[in-house]
Amino acid sequence: MKKYLHNIISLLVLTALFILVRYALFHLHGMKDWPVMLFVLGLISIFASFAVKIKRLPVFTCAGYAAGFIAGAVLQHDYGIGLNSLWIIWTAVYCAFILFGIIFEIAHTKNKKNQTDTPK
Repeated sequence: MKKYLHNIISLLVLTALFILVRYALFHLHGMKDWPVMLFVLGLISIFASFAVKIKRLPVFTCAGYAAGFIAGAVLQHDYGIGLNSLWIIWTAVYCAFILFGIIFEIAHTKNKKNQTDTPK
């Protein structure tokens, strides 16, 4: 149970962030479906990291959901009637965080492997 604690906590944090953004901050974005889609992407990311035993990806996923929304809210631009760039910025930042989490995990694993292969 202890080794899965970070996944469980990440699921709880991601769920709390989703509820906060989807319902409490709805007036800032006005989107009903997009927060759900990004939440599902986060769930897939966390469950995939659970399946392949990646420890840091769930943290990057939760941080990316929040950072993406904040970046989108701050940098958004209206480019037509009913058209706004918040969702594009939010998605790009979120995916970048997830991708960076995967790259970070790969680099950390290679570094750890190189340290164990090095003779002392």
